[in-house]
Amino acid sequence: MLGQVVILGPGLLGGSLALALAQRGMDPVVWGRRQAPLDFLAKQVPPTESIRIEPNLEAAIDGADFVILATPIGVMPALLEQIVARRSLQSGAVITDVGSVKSPIVETATGMLKESGYHFVGSHPMAGSEASGVEAAQVDLFKDAMCILTPDGTTDAGAHETTRQFWKTLDCRVHDLAPLQHDQIVAHISHMPHALASLIVG
Repeated sequence: MLGQVVILGPGLLGGSLALALAQRGMDPVVWGRRQAPLDFLAKQVPPTESIRIEPNLEAAIDGADFVILATPIGVMPALLEQIVARRSLQSGAVITDVGSVKSPIVETATGMLKESGYHFVGSHPMAGSEASGVEAAQVDLFKDAMCILTPDGTTDAGAHETTRQFWKTLDCRVHDLAPLQHDQIVAHISHMPHALASLIVG
């Protein structure tokens, strides 16, 4: 049983996660810094489904079993600091993310959570669109998408399996890569082409 799922960040990926989980009857909690994206997301949920919008971080994570960092990568360390400081997740709670660069966040999270009783498993769902923001969220964004998990030598086996099953619930194809191997591969197949395209357009 996955328990209470909390999504931190209602952008394209976070919003799509919320819609997909609501469709599956999992009633996620969604937190964001700005009220407008939260209000927009709430209006996209059919009357027969449910998400809980929570603009207060402490209230959002209180009692959570599974937390997804769906913010920009640079914001994630500060959120982790607040999560650890509050100590309000369920014992043994699992934290994952949706970032496209894994080594820095895996290393940071592993260090921060070491004495907390919480577990981190890096995730990279390779899904998206040319649009961004919660306005582009899609309930089926993750269907048949590849999701890479990036366990390292310290990853808890139970947390790893919980995270794997979470993404499978969303109909993702799940595979494992070491964090550095993931970053090297994604740099060649995704980050470098995007950089070159930007240079050409410029």
